[in-house]
Amino acid sequence: MSLIVIIDDRNTNRNILTKLAASIEPGVRVESFGDPAEALV
Repeated sequence: MSLIVIIDDRNTNRNILTKLAASIEPGVRVESFGDPAEALV
């Protein structure tokens, strides 16, 4: 399973990019974060 991580401080951008990334390939896992430090945990 592939993982795509999206980090952006704007909620609207995260929502759009998450939906776009999820449509690329079936079974891809998409995680989005507004804070870079949160993504590293």
